[in-house]
Amino acid sequence: MSEKTGGTALYRRYRSQNFGDVVGQEHVTKTLMSAVSSNRLSHAYLFVGPRGVGKTSVARILAHAASGLKYDGQSNHLDIIEIDAASNRGIDEIRDLRDKVHLAPSSAKYKVYIIDEVHMLTAPAFSALLKTLEEPPSHVIFIMATTEGHKIPATIVSRAQRFAFLPLGVSTIEKHLADVAKQEKINVEPKALHLMAQYGFGSLRDALGLLDQLAHLESIEASDAEQLIGLAPEEVVNDLMEALRTGSSQAISDIVDEARTKGVSPAITARQLIDEIRKSRPLNQADVALYDDLLEVAMAPDPELKLEAVLLRHCLMADSSAPDKQEGNIAPAGKPPKKETVQSEETRKIAKPASEDLDLSDQHWQQILKGVRSGRNSLYAVLRQANPSTEDGSLMLEFKFSFHKNRAGEDKNKKIIEQVASEVLSRPIRIKIRVNPDMKEPVASGSRPAEVSSVIDLMGGGDVMEYNNGK
Repeated sequence: MSEKTGGTALYRRYRSQNFGDVVGQEHVTKTLMSAVSSNRLSHAYLFVGPRGVGKTSVARILAHAASGLKYDGQSNHLDIIEIDAASNRGIDEIRDLRDKVHLAPSSAKYKVYIIDEVHMLTAPAFSALLKTLEEPPSHVIFIMATTEGHKIPATIVSRAQRFAFLPLGVSTIEKHLADVAKQEKINVEPKALHLMAQYGFGSLRDALGLLDQLAHLESIEASDAEQLIGLAPEEVVNDLMEALRTGSSQAISDIVDEARTKGVSPAITARQLIDEIRKSRPLNQADVALYDDLLEVAMAPDPELKLEAVLLRHCLMADSSAPDKQEGNIAPAGKPPKKETVQSEETRKIAKPASEDLDLSDQHWQQILKGVRSGRNSLYAVLRQANPSTEDGSLMLEFKFSFHKNRAGEDKNKKIIEQVASEVLSRPIRIKIRVNPDMKEPVASGSRPAEVSSVIDLMGGGDVMEYNNGK
């Protein structure tokens, strides 16, 4: 560490020591201050919120304030016990806690247990903790903190006062970083401060960590922050957006490769592209689909390859759906106009599209069925009962029975159909589904004996995987 930081991480040096020091959580601190001053403390508290926003700091401040103890940023009082549930998540640890809570505090008014990341406890451990929360000794206070409140059993939540800690705004974090930099005599460019605040993603601790890593520099410039964060330069983001617009897959591969060699973070690049998409108003269907796919980059096993795959797929879709060079339309630069193909009678469209921009032929539908069938026989059987057509640029699937409509409309199945259809038709596809009791025999269902149809009619629908003349 540099001399400026005194050998201690900045987030620890500037950890809140009283409720007034806490940044951006006034809705929590105001209520807790009132509870302490009026001596109306609860036996259990649950702090829920993202990491790095002050949950543990407030827990320590409250633990000391409850007994009138002075707090200097370090928690080392014998009657304030901190437990990391990630490391002590079993029933034995909680049973040990349950056995000791009945012992009176050594010198403080209250014995306070701070359980961090409480969602990591096992189910048996939660059950053991619940018994203590139901009938706690009067001298004990529990303060539980978690980043994943949805994993806490309702029985635990109902026995504690719940406080929601919020992600901090960029301006709030930026102001705090500027104050810290001033006290530490760190010379930092305002744009660099803004970038660190922005890419702390609501976490004050993470933003301070970024400042700490650059504190050894004589002067911190925006380019230093960009390199540390893994930010793609503005021209790279602009070039990627242009390549997507023009359908230049080679340009996308080249740009991604170059960014990789410069240490640009694919997850951060995906976030930057999302920000650019959000600036585009109004958004179209392709924009939203790209937005959704980019959100998956950070969670992918290989974010670099995932980013390239996402961009290439949407680039090729956009290229395939781009208008040909016709009167009044200009094809993307460097791309020859597409040749008009003549379809045979067998590949004529099975239904006249309501929107001319979606061309669905019988051949397309057979390819969609084939794509769905791979490992999904049940869904394939359902789709064979469909009468496909187009409506308002979407793929319309019409079924005779609600059974088939409901199966195809399940979120998982609907996503599979849309994904396969998008690949076959080389453009983002959304499907619509409806029931038509008067519908004739589906086009793609093939011939079927009358007795089989009778059974299906009687049962109100069903799956027929294959019929081979009774063989």
